[in-house]
Amino acid sequence: MLAVTTVPVAASTHQMKGIFMPAEDELVVWSSRLDGKYNVKVIWIAPNRGELSIAEDTTVLYREQVSVSSKSEFGLGVGEIAAWQEAAIAFVDKLEQS
Repeated sequence: MLAVTTVPVAASTHQMKGIFMPAEDELVVWSSRLDGKYNVKVIWIAPNRGELSIAEDTTVLYREQVSVSSKSEFGLGVGEIAAWQEAAIAFVDKLEQS
């Protein structure tokens, strides 16, 4: 959502444009548990952008910027969820092979 705020300053008027951030509990776009051990989630960081993170308990092991086609209230694309799942599985496979 784009917001325009008009702020009178002395003899001129300035406009500020920005995007309202959702409440903190609305930032999680998608989450899952992988192999009963890893917490995988995507949080919304900006329009069409998110961050995929993989954590074990409270330790974040991996972060990657990903695309998010829409906010979760409009529904997520099956393809983007599959891509996030594939990225998480690939990371965990490499981690467990080392």
